[in-house]
Amino acid sequence: MTRTPLTAAIHDLSGFGRCSLTIVLPVLSAMGVQCCPMPTACLSTHTGGFDGNTFLDLTDALSGAMDHYRRLNLPFDAVYTGFMGSARQMALSADFLRWARTGGALSIVDPVMGDNGRLYRTYTPEMCAGMAALSAEDTKTPVVFAAVSYPAEESVALTGLDYVTGTSDALNTKFIIDLMLAQNPELSKVGLLYCLSEDNSATPIAEAKEYLDSKSIPYSVQTANSNDEVVAAVSALIAEGVDAVFTPTDNVIQSAELAIYETLIEAGVPHYGGADSFARNGAFAGCGVNYTLLGGQTADLAYDVLTKGMDGMEDYYLLEGGIITVNTETAAALNIDYTVFQDMGTVAEVQTTED
Repeated sequence: MTRTPLTAAIHDLSGFGRCSLTIVLPVLSAMGVQCCPMPTACLSTHTGGFDGNTFLDLTDALSGAMDHYRRLNLPFDAVYTGFMGSARQMALSADFLRWARTGGALSIVDPVMGDNGRLYRTYTPEMCAGMAALSAEDTKTPVVFAAVSYPAEESVALTGLDYVTGTSDALNTKFIIDLMLAQNPELSKVGLLYCLSEDNSATPIAEAKEYLDSKSIPYSVQTANSNDEVVAAVSALIAEGVDAVFTPTDNVIQSAELAIYETLIEAGVPHYGGADSFARNGAFAGCGVNYTLLGGQTADLAYDVLTKGMDGMEDYYLLEGGIITVNTETAAALNIDYTVFQDMGTVAEVQTTED
């Protein structure tokens, strides 16, 4: 008797929207394939056009299922992956693909990241790089990532792969706190504002807490996952009497900056962000990598990979910050003299733009 083919399907499960596992299961079953569903997340709807959907991250359950199937030594004929909820899921899936291929399994990666040329709002630079690495895991096609802040972290796992390299925009968090102190030596309380789902926010927020603790400066933490939540979080920080607010390189908060900068100005609270884009959207200052320069250096790295190959490439290349971008309109509204930054690095002046 011919054995029924067995396929592991690593996808999300969306209740409404006719996608992912709700489609994969019946189609593979109709083709005579036994489908072993391994959900990455459970959503009320898919993210391609519905607002306010629920999202349940199933990373820990996925990891446990993978370990269980390895112990059972299940004879998978194929592993088929789709939407992933985090960079860690991509790293776990890559390990599972490698294990399954030792038994002859076919690996099929569908790099689900967006629709109509736009990324899903849940996708970060880490996740995009992780999906590229997962897609190339079989062929070892070189992958060059850009602006991944902490590629060596376990939740990202982009190091130790001989076909992956890229650039990092890791923040110098202590330097940004020092900017706050230079501007306001009497700094008595700092607000820390970030999004929990942004993988690259965890490390700088932990660094900020440690550095503020070392200087005996209290801090208040607020997190947000949507534009409305960011607005509410800022109101909460103002009510708690913070003297300044710090946000790392966080796409969710940065995208909401235009909705909060005037509120912060009215409260007399300068907002310091981990990129110049914060200042361009109304924050008082941004300090970090110049992303125009980062793009050029990443392009040069990609050219070197194409012309010279991956031999001798580092796991990643760290680009230093040092450019302090100040919004002059916001500085004037806050009555802040930012010339105190001139001895601390290169100061770039910008005004608020709505893009």
